[in-house]
Amino acid sequence: INRKNHTSVLTSTGLVLQYLHLFPWEVSPMKPKILIVAEDGCANNTPHFMINRSYGQAVSKAGGLPLIALSPRLAEEYAQLADGLLLIDGPEIHRSRYGEIYQPTETFPPLQREREAMEWKLCQLFSESGKPILGIGRGMQMINVFFGGTLRRDLSAEHISMDGNKTCFTQHAVFACPESKWLEVGEFSVNSAHNQAIRELGNGIIASATARDGTVEACEHRDLPIFGAQWHPELLESGAPIFRRFICLSKEGAK
Repeated sequence: INRKNHTSVLTSTGLVLQYLHLFPWEVSPMKPKILIVAEDGCANNTPHFMINRSYGQAVSKAGGLPLIALSPRLAEEYAQLADGLLLIDGPEIHRSRYGEIYQPTETFPPLQREREAMEWKLCQLFSESGKPILGIGRGMQMINVFFGGTLRRDLSAEHISMDGNKTCFTQHAVFACPESKWLEVGEFSVNSAHNQAIRELGNGIIASATARDGTVEACEHRDLPIFGAQWHPELLESGAPIFRRFICLSKEGAK
């Protein structure tokens, strides 16, 4: 086992190849179990599931036990087992999910259909059971789209990664909305690297924070324990309260 790299990798058969140290060895029944849907990937011509270790570390630091979802066919079992759902960043959501199409002149983006199908099913199961959902980056967009919202791509430069590959964040200010149950009202700085954003809010979804240009940078459900951030709180000390609230709500549901 290589314990030095930064990304967790699992084969399509579910075998953990690397980074078992990312998650705590001591499994306490008191720790809420947080399900993370990994990204589809490929290495050495072998399908893999991949996840940046920062997500698992943020969950662990906040008091949760991270688990990785591997198969859409097991969605119902995952939903019964886990106390909370974490939807992470990644490639764009297929536009058909919110009623748009790809134009013939466009370069077709990389899509993750199996992952997307699993996220969609898990959103349904967790929201129906009232279990918490936290979405980051693409995960926030998935929450909004699941509840009937739409996305846009006409973003100003302050939101877009400087290298176009989400590896170099820009920094900009956002304003937390008074209606938010997840954020303290006021202005604060976030790390941004997204090429899409919310156009129309989904049913029951309200804006939790906006950028100076009006872009929705965070959202939450009005009645359910669901929150999404367009930025990456798992990489910021200021993001810790978001994870603590998420774990706290997951723990309440686990009782």
